[in-house]
Amino acid sequence: MAEDYLLVDNNDDFVELSFPTQPSNSKVVNHYDPAIGRFDNLTYSLPFMHVNDIEINVLQDTVIKIDQPGSLVTFSFHLSEGNLDVTYTGSGKRYTMENTGHTMIHDLGNLFGKVGNDAPVRILGILMSADYFSQLINGNDKWSDQIVSDIQNKRSFVHTAMAPVITAAMKQTIGGIQQMLRSGRPDRLQMQSAVFRLLSQHLENIRPQKVITPADSQLRKEDIDKLYRLRQYIDVHFLEHNTLSDYAQISTLNEFKLKKGFRQLFNSSLFQYVNSLRMEYANVMLCDEQKTAKEMAAILGYRYVHHFVAAYRKHFGIRSGKRTDRS
Repeated sequence: MAEDYLLVDNNDDFVELSFPTQPSNSKVVNHYDPAIGRFDNLTYSLPFMHVNDIEINVLQDTVIKIDQPGSLVTFSFHLSEGNLDVTYTGSGKRYTMENTGHTMIHDLGNLFGKVGNDAPVRILGILMSADYFSQLINGNDKWSDQIVSDIQNKRSFVHTAMAPVITAAMKQTIGGIQQMLRSGRPDRLQMQSAVFRLLSQHLENIRPQKVITPADSQLRKEDIDKLYRLRQYIDVHFLEHNTLSDYAQISTLNEFKLKKGFRQLFNSSLFQYVNSLRMEYANVMLCDEQKTAKEMAAILGYRYVHHFVAAYRKHFGIRSGKRTDRS
């Protein structure tokens, strides 16, 4: 796999930046033009995929062309407030990447991105062989099977959620990936594990949820919409210590309807869902960021460390071990 980047220089010509990506390659690509600005890309390759940590600082509105050879699925995580307006030549689709948004793209053409000069654009990008991605998700559900069909039949797609917010857990995973990239010699197994974790979090966020209609329940359509919006809020703010009353005010539902409706829609109680997000976050922090159990207990609001350790072990089914014993 190889990637080519073209920037418009001060003569309105494209300047090509091309570099090979071998299975064990780790490389920094920099381009500077005093009339345009800077393009920096820290890249690392794994089998069937590579990871790009990109920062673009331009002095004027600039067009970037990216040639993507072969059939790829690109996962883009927009980490800053910079403007990026993208057009895909294969499908003719246009996509404006929102601040802190993320998307999944399969396009057989090239990509033209218009970068604004108001703020830096920072992106973590994962490019994966489309055939390999198909093997990973084939048979998971009808939505995944449709993606596999689109890839096999060479159809382009762009998938994103209604509110494609990068959650706190995703931010932690992205931070761990960036830290490994910047170390210069990342552990390949840890890097691959972190990439797969991020993709799993990403897909969970953009995968369409089971559609519940008013006919299927005692909930009205507006109440169903409120519950979905509340869950999106929780995905971002799960570290906040909200009570049932707080969530009722946020959702504008009464407490009874909130508890009953949340369980019916999401097959989980409200606080089971919050706790699951917190434990997954704790797992990332303990394993990747080397936080101690004492630190995590304080972050999650546990008064005693052993209460956190017990909750953590219960969630992950750990009977014994020293994983959370560090204080």
